[in-house]
Amino acid sequence: MNGRTKLTAALGVLAVALAALAGALYLTQYRPDTRVDDAMRAEVGQVAGAGAAALLSYTPETVAADMYAAQQRLTGGLADYYGRLTDSVIVPAARDKKISTHATVTGTGVSSLDEDSAVVLVFLKQETSSAAQPAPVDATTAARVELQRVDGDWLISGFDAT
Repeated sequence: MNGRTKLTAALGVLAVALAALAGALYLTQYRPDTRVDDAMRAEVGQVAGAGAAALLSYTPETVAADMYAAQQRLTGGLADYYGRLTDSVIVPAARDKKISTHATVTGTGVSSLDEDSAVVLVFLKQETSSAAQPAPVDATTAARVELQRVDGDWLISGFDAT
């Protein structure tokens, strides 16, 4: 082998070694999904599901307390917005029109997750009745729920129902 062939071979070996090292580092050190475990996935799924159901469930007699309890599961701008919406729209309408709604989680799926944030898809069945429509009406809905870890607790920072 001449000098040029030896150099080419050495560079090839070095390139393969660096690629292997980069792959190993990515798989063991970088990937965010390797820093969370199944217990955390289950926890964020449960928190998102329970929170979504709470946001969508109330009776005319307990609507203010139900909405206040649901708001405690929220953080940031969503908590402020929800409080204003509750006071100005949901509570008066529920009381005036005797609206009762109950949401039940039928499934969850974690879309993304790292140590301090998560996005969970929540699937729900919702039964709603009112003075005008006393027989419960069933509907299915899905919600994209964004979670943030705040002081060790998972709180809802985004909620988009479809």
